[in-house]
Amino acid sequence: CKDCVIFSQSGSVFHNGKTKAGNRVINDNDTVSIEVNMKCSPRTATLFINDYQQIIFASGIPESVQFWFKLNYQNDSVTVVSLKRLNRPTSVKIPREKYVKWE
Repeated sequence: CKDCVIFSQSGSVFHNGKTKAGNRVINDNDTVSIEVNMKCSPRTATLFINDYQQIIFASGIPESVQFWFKLNYQNDSVTVVSLKRLNRPTSVKIPREKYVKWE
């Protein structure tokens, strides 16, 4: 997918033909959050699974973003619980973190 970052169910992050592995696999009934920080420079998108920050994040994202979901099987579903503006980010620097740079 050109011009998108994909946080895959497998734990890999994809962007314009580049792949970084290292996040936890997303399982059925997991709660998944993506925190987009538009105030920092460079702008970032950080994945959380069951409230645990993952080590692979996206950096240098554009000033406008959209969210979409890919369902692989007939009975798959996704529920968007909330979209909210945070006063401050919850993501922090963590050991072994790596990023996929938006290009």
